[in-house]
Amino acid sequence: MAAWIKLNEKVRAKRTKKDPPKDHRRRPKGEELTVQRLSAEVAGKAQKYTRVGPREFVPFDEDEEMTIGNIKSACERYFLTKIGKNLVCDVLAGEQGPSCNTVSQIPDLKVVYVRFIPTDSDGGDGDTTSMIRKRKINVDTQSSMSTDFLPPQPKTRSSPSKLMQPKQQLPACTSTYFPRSLSISDMLKLGKINNETATKIVKIFKFDMERLSWSKVATTVEFYEERGPIGTGGFRKAFKATSKHAEFIATTWVIKCYLPDALKCIAETGQTVEQHNRKVVQMHLLSRNFASQLEAEVKTNGANDLFGTAFRYRKIFHGETEDKEYVTVEEFIPGVFTKYINNNGSTCVDRTNVMARRRSV
Repeated sequence: MAAWIKLNEKVRAKRTKKDPPKDHRRRPKGEELTVQRLSAEVAGKAQKYTRVGPREFVPFDEDEEMTIGNIKSACERYFLTKIGKNLVCDVLAGEQGPSCNTVSQIPDLKVVYVRFIPTDSDGGDGDTTSMIRKRKINVDTQSSMSTDFLPPQPKTRSSPSKLMQPKQQLPACTSTYFPRSLSISDMLKLGKINNETATKIVKIFKFDMERLSWSKVATTVEFYEERGPIGTGGFRKAFKATSKHAEFIATTWVIKCYLPDALKCIAETGQTVEQHNRKVVQMHLLSRNFASQLEAEVKTNGANDLFGTAFRYRKIFHGETEDKEYVTVEEFIPGVFTKYINNNGSTCVDRTNVMARRRSV
């Protein structure tokens, strides 16, 4: 029984045993360093140092201390036949830099990234010149191995980070404001809250003569309506209005509303106000179509002098206000309006009038 207890304790100790932290910067085994040589300058959109040749084993005496200076000296001796003289080694943390001053800054000693730059080059990595120990390689003892290769001086200063160009500042746009001339009474009115709005919101519905159908999607338009009507008939009352809407800003409009007595007459016919209002718009557009055909025929036959000016009907729309009131929105025709004949056929002007005499004929 005691043996089982001891075995259980050994298994528990083995399971709970924690491995010591791994040192990624440990010195590689053997007497060599795995070195990847990189270009002297960064290139490309990613601003990376490009690889120059494959990885190589660089001899490193295991009795020497693992320092940045000893790594640079070993690499300079090994690559002397390839790089020539007047170049010094710079140890990098990776393919995007930066330069390392101590061994602790190297992420992993399994592969050491180095580049070779002239002794008078700053390399673009901050104070790389101060970080690189400027030392000349003793080539007297190895003159037979050296070459006369001297790389050209870098034309531009490189950096592993992207060079950011300052953005051009656009000139500030100043808005132009034309002040309105206000009277004393207008200024006093601005000191009070105006709860009375002079606008009317109307949902506009259009009738398509090509398809002979109504639009289901309404266009909401805000009209600036005058307080007093410009005219009142036996059926409707007309108000002059304007709008800043893109489709209605070009001209002045007339909003016609039904009188209370007219609503009763419409109800007696067995139809709703909306149906009656839509029929008014449809009949107006039918008359407009006849007038347009007549005008085109007169121009085609060259009978302008004989026939005279043809009738022309303006635009008209079916509308619904916020108060669920059905109205028509029509183009305003400037001028003096005179009604010569009533709906029952009797004249509305004096019988001596020329138009009244034509009616009697």
